[in-house]
Amino acid sequence: MGEAVYHSSTGFGLVAAVLLVMGLVARHRLVRFASSGGLALMATPLASEWWNMHPIYREALAEGCLGPPYVSIAVLLALSVGMFHLAMRP
Repeated sequence: MGEAVYHSSTGFGLVAAVLLVMGLVARHRLVRFASSGGLALMATPLASEWWNMHPIYREALAEGCLGPPYVSIAVLLALSVGMFHLAMRP
């Protein structure tokens, strides 16, 4: 949970919030598709960082200094799916 709070308080989280608000406020389907794609693409660097873990990151996880980014990835993908569903509605 700490990682999700950390990501939401950085520039990364601010970009996600802007994409989310832009998709919710705009009534145009293409804007919502772009917002959905942007949110899904934001989960990609988190997942790739997790798969290709640097040794220092691995040691920080072992010591408990950092947590795995599961929650952040899941939230971004869930928001992306929700925005896609909203864009598909007539």
